[in-house]
Amino acid sequence: RSQCALRKGAVVSKVAPAERKMSGGGGAGDAGGMDRVESQLRLVRLSSVDEAKVVLKRALSRGEVVPKEVIARLAEETRLDLGHGDMGPKRVKVLARALGGLRSLTSLNVANNELEASGVEALASAFPTVPSLTSIDLSYNELRNEGARKLAEYLPALPALSELLLTCNGIRDEGAAALAAGIRGLVFLEAFSKLEVTGNRIGSGGARA
Repeated sequence: RSQCALRKGAVVSKVAPAERKMSGGGGAGDAGGMDRVESQLRLVRLSSVDEAKVVLKRALSRGEVVPKEVIARLAEETRLDLGHGDMGPKRVKVLARALGGLRSLTSLNVANNELEASGVEALASAFPTVPSLTSIDLSYNELRNEGARKLAEYLPALPALSELLLTCNGIRDEGAAALAAGIRGLVFLEAFSKLEVTGNRIGSGGARA
């Protein structure tokens, strides 16, 4: 099996201590779901950043609005790992709306979320609200050429971007050329040091771009 197929099928099985603490053992459809959410919010007001991240991930997995208390708790965080979150093109819009409150964010991992072109466009449209971003991992998201073009349009909104990871996205020469043009539009182009496109379908024409 290919590198892309193997990684796409990977499942993260470990559960963070904070998530175990707050899970209560039930599913999203339990009758007591609202009570658990309210209980979690009370915890977030007084508890750790890790617990706030758990509530954030749950809101994203359900397509629910991220509570203001969670965004406030994470406002000083520099790294956010949301890989393998199964957000898809629709639920990622919830993240896009929340990004503006994460004013210190420098590293965002949304790899393996099945975003596709429409999802990456929704996410990238929020880039102007987080100009602090320096590293973005969008690997394994089925972006293809259309997604690469949509992403490229918004790259100049990230003046400090230094790393962009796009492993296994089905991108071909046309998408690679669009990305190259977007990167050339960065304000601090000399700071950009890494474009990872392993596992795509980029030929010599795309590589020269």
